[in-house]
Amino acid sequence: MGKDRPVFADLPVRQEYVDQIIKRGAQVRRLSRWLNAASFEMELRLIGEIARLPFVYKIQPVAGFKSPIDVESPPQTRPPKFSPTEADALDYGSSWTQVSMINVPAMHSLGHTGEGVIVAMLDTGYRKSHDAFARASDDGRVLDEYDFIFNDGETQNEIDDDPAQHNHGTYCWSTLGGYAPGNVIGPAYGASFLLAKTEDVRSETQIEEDNWVAALEWADSLGADVISTSLSYSDWYTYEDFDGNTAVTTLAANTAAGLGIVVCNSIGNSGPGAGTLGAPSDAFDILACGAVDRYEVIAYFSSHGPTYDGRTKPEVCAMGVSTACADGGSDVYFTTKSGTSLSTPLVGGAAALLLSANPTLNSFQVRKALMETADRASNPGNTYGWGIIDVLQAYNWGANFTADTTLGIESLTVNFSDSSTPPATSWTWSFGDGDSSFIRNPMHTYSSPGSYDVALVIESAEVTLTRSKEGFITVIADTLSFVTVSGFAGDTVAMSVNLSNSQSLNNFIIPTSYANSWDLTLDRVTLGARSKNFDLISEIYRNDAAHELVFEMTADTSSGMPFLAPGSGEIARLFFVIDSSAGIGESATITAPQISGYDPELANARVGYAPIIVPGSVTVQTDMRGDADNSGEINIVDVSYIINYLYKDGPTPITLKAGDADSSQSINLLDVTYLINYLYKNGPPPEEK
Repeated sequence: MGKDRPVFADLPVRQEYVDQIIKRGAQVRRLSRWLNAASFEMELRLIGEIARLPFVYKIQPVAGFKSPIDVESPPQTRPPKFSPTEADALDYGSSWTQVSMINVPAMHSLGHTGEGVIVAMLDTGYRKSHDAFARASDDGRVLDEYDFIFNDGETQNEIDDDPAQHNHGTYCWSTLGGYAPGNVIGPAYGASFLLAKTEDVRSETQIEEDNWVAALEWADSLGADVISTSLSYSDWYTYEDFDGNTAVTTLAANTAAGLGIVVCNSIGNSGPGAGTLGAPSDAFDILACGAVDRYEVIAYFSSHGPTYDGRTKPEVCAMGVSTACADGGSDVYFTTKSGTSLSTPLVGGAAALLLSANPTLNSFQVRKALMETADRASNPGNTYGWGIIDVLQAYNWGANFTADTTLGIESLTVNFSDSSTPPATSWTWSFGDGDSSFIRNPMHTYSSPGSYDVALVIESAEVTLTRSKEGFITVIADTLSFVTVSGFAGDTVAMSVNLSNSQSLNNFIIPTSYANSWDLTLDRVTLGARSKNFDLISEIYRNDAAHELVFEMTADTSSGMPFLAPGSGEIARLFFVIDSSAGIGESATITAPQISGYDPELANARVGYAPIIVPGSVTVQTDMRGDADNSGEINIVDVSYIINYLYKDGPTPITLKAGDADSSQSINLLDVTYLINYLYKNGPPPEEK
């Protein structure tokens, strides 16, 4: 997301200038390479002298943060628009309303959780031990943290902190990226995180703007893609200063956006009057976030634009009234809080989802996608901005495409359709198999099995946009085979179930029918050689009277178990018991039809499909040497059977003994001669040895 080469903002502050100010009695606090500035503590009498130094462009007092939190909301009397009991793959608990309002569950159902995106939180501190953050911690996705108050690496409360110090940051981080099913699930619960502690809530200590700027530069140095910060400056400034070019934090936010970071900041809780926003929400290319209630009505406290220079603010809105979040006072409690502090991390989480789903987007395109697909985009104003975001619609914004089919067998022909939002002037398609096209709606044929990534690059009047969809086309040639076995009456025999698969898979449903007129029993099913890493095999339907069994096999990939890679070989083993009264030569066909509503299915998180089925059989074998066809007697048919096997690709005799008439331990033309001599020239019979 960031620049891939040094820019002017990366150059350090010139040390000799800093030293000259220190020599005059000032104490340096922070250096900002982005602003080419430094902040100092000094006596007022020094200001005039320092202002006259030739390298000093401007002196500006630092301002204090105000955190817009815990605003009380009037009671709600209308029924909610969404029901928290609505069926969904994840149990969002109390957070259902806030995430469904912006269409987050739809993105989660597509497999997008923020994975691969780095989100930096700038706040008061964080109760990292809370259950809502256990998954991120266990996965190693808390990449780094820094306390800019005490200048150490601990962002949870320390001995000198106010007991409530880390509460506000806990609310915000859990709203964006918490994972506590049944309570709170944030939009970007699969993202990676940087935690910056920048605001001191102790009344006797004022945290200056330089902490926030330093944290922004720190996050940039560690590769942050998204910054979510719910702190606002208003002390010292007047409305005239909110012009996008004055406040120190605003200037830093402008720089961060220019370097490719999506900056999401609360607009403030000083509404409903016009121009009640605070810095840095007046910055140019960020997402200043307003708050609505569960009925999508603007919160009475949500600050309004415009900026002093007349730009519309906020950019977007999300739910910031009674928003579900983790409670900073305990490791296990959850609560609700109100304020634009809580709507901001929902927007930040949505931005992370977009980047995770489409990494080719840059920060300006993410901002534009969220704004242009919000519910008031056709008529933006200074109350709601462009409106409540819809992350699914934002995902579909920009370069995009569909196909008439995404799954099929070899020689699959696919008709692609451009569905991009901005009108395009040119198209470049990459089909994932080395072929490409330059027309708007191409047709392409995939000749080999596999999983194919498809990408589209469009040129519009304003911008170049790219959309890549991983594994978008699946071409299968998968075969599930039951390998024929035989045994004597009374035996238990093991039949291999082999799979030739072209996709990585972690789940199989295999209906098994073994219908026969004699008593054959399917005793049990075990894992096969290729599925030894699967952790579960279970019977989901059994009807012994109808000779039917349906079993399922699952790899627990969430616990690190690998998928079954493409390949061929045994995935299961069926153990059949042959009744002791079964007659020689009797056979039962083993196959995989639909049983009790279950079809054979191979699946992974992205796709599920039916394989080609190759039936096998269980045959009761004879122990008679020379009885090649297992009929129970030796005759000319056995001669033909061996000839067909040797020269015409006929079936193999059921055992070596059955085809080895001359006891040579091999089956060849001499066995044919031996049987003819026995049957027609008074030769010796096959010996039972």
